[in-house]
Amino acid sequence: MARVSDAHLEARRKSILAAATKVFSQKGISSATMAEIASEAGISPGAIYRYFENKEQLAQGCMNSSAESIKSAWANPSAVEMPFDELAAITFAAINTP
Repeated sequence: MARVSDAHLEARRKSILAAATKVFSQKGISSATMAEIASEAGISPGAIYRYFENKEQLAQGCMNSSAESIKSAWANPSAVEMPFDELAAITFAAINTP
């Protein structure tokens, strides 16, 4: 059996985080289910557990991913294709989002 590439595993992890971020944003972390997140990601619920131990760890991964994106944008704001005030608004919205 062929080994799955690291690039494929990382792409899958990112797609799970994107799906979870969308579902958490719509339903809240406590109301969202792993089945809903899996459905959004187009995978089985069990597949998520290869990447994240539980829903809390998945939520933390979403928050870390968002924080890294914001940190990266502020590290090089001229590379971001949006006005400064929009970047600031996104940053403060993220800070105020539980």
